[in-house]
Amino acid sequence: MLEVPSNMALKLTSPSKWLGSIVLVWGALCACMAACSNATSVLVIRFLLGCAEAGFVPGVIYYLTLWYNPQAMGIRLGVFYLAPPAAGALGGLIAYGVSYMDGVRNLSAWRWLFLLEGIPTVLLAVVMICFLPDRPDSPQTTWLTETERELYMQDIRGQLGEMVRVPAPASNDSTELTRPIITPAAAPPGIQNELTMLQSDLNSASSSNHGSIQSFDRHPAPPSVAKRRSGTRHNFHLALTNPCTYLHGLLVFTVSMSIYSVSFLMSTIIRDLGFDNLEAQLLTIPPYAFAGIFLTINSYASDRTHRHGFHIGLAATVGMVGFILLAVLTSKGGEYAVLFLATLGPSAIIPINFTWLAVNIRHDGERSIATAMASSIGGFGGVVAGQMYRSSEAPRYIASHLGNAIILAIALITALVLDLMMRRRRHRSEAKAVAYESDTVGSSTQPSSESQQPKKHTGRPTVESGMDF
Repeated sequence: MLEVPSNMALKLTSPSKWLGSIVLVWGALCACMAACSNATSVLVIRFLLGCAEAGFVPGVIYYLTLWYNPQAMGIRLGVFYLAPPAAGALGGLIAYGVSYMDGVRNLSAWRWLFLLEGIPTVLLAVVMICFLPDRPDSPQTTWLTETERELYMQDIRGQLGEMVRVPAPASNDSTELTRPIITPAAAPPGIQNELTMLQSDLNSASSSNHGSIQSFDRHPAPPSVAKRRSGTRHNFHLALTNPCTYLHGLLVFTVSMSIYSVSFLMSTIIRDLGFDNLEAQLLTIPPYAFAGIFLTINSYASDRTHRHGFHIGLAATVGMVGFILLAVLTSKGGEYAVLFLATLGPSAIIPINFTWLAVNIRHDGERSIATAMASSIGGFGGVVAGQMYRSSEAPRYIASHLGNAIILAIALITALVLDLMMRRRRHRSEAKAVAYESDTVGSSTQPSSESQQPKKHTGRPTVESGMDF
């Protein structure tokens, strides 16, 4: 519930201050858990902890879109999402070590666990607030020259199709227009050559008549439209009415159910295979380690191929097969082996999904809110996951294993639907871009009063440049 307001607040403040404050508050609350003495205090602090950390993940995802264009963001998000499997692996190891601290300084082992996790988090939050750079063009990026900053921002804006202010051609009218940058590099592959030639023609014509043209102008937007596009209310409307927001949210929801349900009870599942508690904690490490490796490879491959739907479907299929085999096999060694598949498949989906969202939703403000909305929808998956793997199903958990297989099948179908939708949208974009090329070339040789009239704008750019699927 708080993820969308959090991302709105992030845009109004700064990533370093807002994200750093989130980490600071949740680290302090985590350390306070060690002081709990009854169920009420545990529930109250846990509720506040959930409120504090709600905006962190969608905030980081949006923050990364400020630094990388979608074609290079998959591996970066993949590295960020290495945290859950790494936490799962290290969590088991830390829990094993902390179990030997029971009674130290008259504190129970579980109290030490919260202290050892909360205090370093607070220290890291202070570092974030002081040193985390907000954007490539912010003063904190001292390692970049002014020229490098401009090139960096031009690349990001060109790939995302953001709205930037550029000077109008030299004329009696000295006003500036806000216009989307759509570069040939960011265009669909089918029309890149055409846009490159058109850009060359426009630059040649402008150098002799109107000065230099800084970028390919799809449709100059009147100032009133540009101002309306930048409003939070308008961005919220765009995200709310975009079907991509809900499809990406459904992907997060289904995958979150699988990830949370297994991670909550990973050690329990392994223990019910016949291992004791300490052995079960240690045996949770290898599945999460392999999940991290697969996540990195799959994210890197999606960046290279730009086929996000395919790689989401691949990961969902791997996880689905793993859960089906868990429900069928009776050998303890075999169950533990296929637990690797059930863990690594779902873990590799979410970073690619949010990269795909950044590709499909180009407008900066809309992307910020859509990311938070998709993450919020996914959060309810954790609520449903708490109803799975009940003690009454032990030791086989057949119903929950099959339930996870079904929800990953839903994720596979959702990725297929989104893939087909993006293909259709891409074909329409290519047709519009080719039609615009014909209109522009014709109007440059035969100007008319009609061609001088600005075209009507809708909320979104009419060409989703560089649309991947």
